[in-house]
Amino acid sequence: MNKQTHVNKDNHISMLLLLLVVVFVGFHMISNILANRLVQLGPWSIDAGTLTFPITYILSDVFSEVYGYKWSRRVSWLSAGMNVALSLLIMLACVLPAPDWYDSSHFLLAIGSSYRIVLASLISYVCGDYVNDKVFRRFKNKHKGIEGFSMRAIISSLFGETVDTSLFVIIAFTGTMLIDEMLYMILISIVLKTGYEVIILPVTYRIACWVQNHETSTR
Repeated sequence: MNKQTHVNKDNHISMLLLLLVVVFVGFHMISNILANRLVQLGPWSIDAGTLTFPITYILSDVFSEVYGYKWSRRVSWLSAGMNVALSLLIMLACVLPAPDWYDSSHFLLAIGSSYRIVLASLISYVCGDYVNDKVFRRFKNKHKGIEGFSMRAIISSLFGETVDTSLFVIIAFTGTMLIDEMLYMILISIVLKTGYEVIILPVTYRIACWVQNHETSTR
């Protein structure tokens, strides 16, 4: 699968690329709110932000495969910037005075600590996505074409997820969770995410091919 241009014949960014960027950034911001909630799946404890993982990691592979390294980094920084704005606005909303008749304790309890979650997500995402893109690019330079997509998608995600998950759990839950539980959460999250990515690889491949074909046909 050779990388094609991300612009059309009029030098405008394609509508599909714009849509994918909006969806990616939106789901990444949603994950930072959901991460305030821990869920129990059988014997495993994970943050609810993991629910957005299928969308964000599929799109991350699509950006790297179809649009290339530069666009993947642009989307990464755009998402990081919007999450900084989210964190600052949450902090501002928490410190602004509320009317006497309004009970703001529910808001503070629900997402008052989101700034820490967003900070953890921001740092872990930027570092993890950087590692993911670097590994993906390295393998793509060695194995061009669709025959190498599966290998580079899985290996790059494994490295990226390890960095992302480790940093997120350490920053977000240090002081609120036992170290043994944190290590267990990190390990389980990496195993679950990697296993899930292996399972949905055929879907990721089909989506990447469809996006590639669509962009090629609209050049």
